[in-house]
Amino acid sequence: MGLSANTPLDEDIFVKVLGMNWNTLDDEIIFSFTELYNYANSLPLTKRSVLKVTAKIYDPMGFLTPLTVKMKILFQELCIEKTIWDIELRGESLRKWKSFLQDLILIDCYRIPRCYFARQPVDIQLPGFSDASERAYAAVVYIRSTYSDGQVEVRLVASKSRVAPIKRQTIPRLELLGALILARLVNKLKSLGIESHTLLD
Repeated sequence: MGLSANTPLDEDIFVKVLGMNWNTLDDEIIFSFTELYNYANSLPLTKRSVLKVTAKIYDPMGFLTPLTVKMKILFQELCIEKTIWDIELRGESLRKWKSFLQDLILIDCYRIPRCYFARQPVDIQLPGFSDASERAYAAVVYIRSTYSDGQVEVRLVASKSRVAPIKRQTIPRLELLGALILARLVNKLKSLGIESHTLLD
C-alpha cells in the first residue's frame, strides 16, 4: 500500500539516513517531494530557481535519474541559450519547468525497498545497461536474485547519468561514454561487496 501525497512522515517510523527518509517499519527508502514542490512554487520562474531546486534533490544512488536528468538537460539548455539568471522563463523552457514540477507531485513519496533479498538466494547477478541520446547518456545496474524454489527477483541497485557535452558528439561516442560510466558503476558496487556469485549448498 503506497503513501499518499498528504501522508505525514511519522518521526517514530521515518528517520533520516544520509539525507533520505527511511521507513523503519517497512524497511524502505522514501523520497518525499511535497516540501520541494512548495519551495519551487515559491520561487520566481527563472534560471536561478531551476538551479536551486535541482541542487536540493539528494539522490546518491541514482534512484531518481529519469527525473533529475530532465533538470540537468533543462539547465544546460538555459546555459547554451545564455539565459540571464533572473529573467523569467518563457516558451518551451517554461513549459519544461512546469512539467518538472508536475512530475514532483506525481511521484511524491516514491518508495524503494532497502533490502535486496527476501531470503537467502542461491545465485546473484548484476546485469547492467547503458544508452545514449543526443542530450544525455546513462547507465543502470540491477541485482537479479535466484532462489532455491526457482523464484527470480530483480531490483534496482544504482544508476548514473550525464548530460551530453555542449560540443556536439556523435551517438556512438556518447554510447561509449555511457559504457564507461557503467563500467565505473559496476566496479564501485563490487568494491562495496555487491557482485555476482553462485552460492553452493
